[in-house]
Amino acid sequence: MTNLESDPLTRKLEELLLLPDDWNGQGAPAPSLDAIEMARAILTQEPPHGTMETQISADVDGGLALYFFGGNRMDDHGWRHQTGILVSNDGEACVYQKDRATNLPGTFEDVELSPSGIGCALMLIQSRLQGRTCDRGSDGHRHQADKSVSWAPAYGPTRDKWLETGG
Repeated sequence: MTNLESDPLTRKLEELLLLPDDWNGQGAPAPSLDAIEMARAILTQEPPHGTMETQISADVDGGLALYFFGGNRMDDHGWRHQTGILVSNDGEACVYQKDRATNLPGTFEDVELSPSGIGCALMLIQSRLQGRTCDRGSDGHRHQADKSVSWAPAYGPTRDKWLETGG
């Protein structure tokens, strides 16, 4: 588990919490408290095995993106595998995956923001970071056999409370 009080990713979430609407000068909505709390809940989980670098950024469509990078370094010094969870302000999320060595476009897959949905998303990211694909089971769901993932919103419903408690 990550020590969230001293973690640079938590500090980045605090910065994103303070972004105003139109933060990019082109009308982008600020990330919602719900999106930030979801990202914080995801960050309380063990990072996917194979993660070499994690980044967080605001999304121009509202919400935010948690990026996980891994694999080998490319000639441009970037990571071969780029993955992430994009969390929208309206409570929807998807997993993004790209293998930069193939020059193919990245793929997006919707995920449910629930304990099992987050567990499946992290399992999918871990598989991609390790250079594997992750197939769905016969019931159409991805399964995580060896580790349970818990999730609960990190804090209450107001930005002030989130900041008061140390974000």
